[in-house]
Amino acid sequence: MIGAVKQESHDRMASVLRGAKEEGNLDGLLLASGRRTVRPTGIVANIATATVMTSALFAGAVGPAFGRPAAEPHYENIALATKTPFVGDHALVRFETDTDNLTAAPTDGAVEEDGSIKLQVDKGHLEHSERKITGGESLFSGGINFSSEEKQVRQAKLTSMSLNIGNGKVHSKINGVDVVLGVIDTSTLLLQKKKDSRQLDVVILDRDVELSDEAAKKLDSSLGTTAFTEGDARLTMSAVCRVNLNKALAADLGLDLDAAIKAELDKEIQLNEPIDLAPGQKFRHLREAR
Repeated sequence: MIGAVKQESHDRMASVLRGAKEEGNLDGLLLASGRRTVRPTGIVANIATATVMTSALFAGAVGPAFGRPAAEPHYENIALATKTPFVGDHALVRFETDTDNLTAAPTDGAVEEDGSIKLQVDKGHLEHSERKITGGESLFSGGINFSSEEKQVRQAKLTSMSLNIGNGKVHSKINGVDVVLGVIDTSTLLLQKKKDSRQLDVVILDRDVELSDEAAKKLDSSLGTTAFTEGDARLTMSAVCRVNLNKALAADLGLDLDAAIKAELDKEIQLNEPIDLAPGQKFRHLREAR
């Protein structure tokens, strides 16, 4: 509406000025241009009237016409998460199956005593803000080779695995095709740190990977089996993602940097929930470290 009023005022003023020019009304032209003040008669009166009308209409559009003055724009305070880069460490993926002819082995890397395949954290970051861990992403090097030997040897290769801490999604490539491999529960995290160390580990322990339909079908298709779609083949995952403490991260732990470095920490926290390290029972790890 305001735009329409402005356009109407502009058109009316232009019409008046054209009339003043055609009639040779020098006073009207000079007054309209702001160079001269004369008694408002004739064309000049029209200009003055048009100006007053425009002002009144415009004032009414932004005020009384809506029953109240125009509101000031409102902007909510949005806290942007700080990103602290990961400097290590690893993920452990364990494969379990009820089918004898399916096996899993690392493309590179190590196999742990329990059969878990170890993938190294290649890069990524932790996101934190306002005394909360809010998310992050970890990318892993290495991969997993699945093999099926029922009739002939068939393989499916998992590579380029990554974990989104914020939503628990595990992404991967299966034989070179990007898929959402599945989802794990990242709602509970474990913060661990040794005394007098700058390194803090964000730990996710033994979570079942809820395979996506796409990933299960692709794995079964590649291996010539139905084990993944029928639930006879399962994956569990743990991850240790390491960061170096800095002032921003220490502040979101509720500590200054020196206190955070000195502290010994073994604390379970909830994703997107305030970190409570206040004095008392929940502060015992930090108090004992002093």
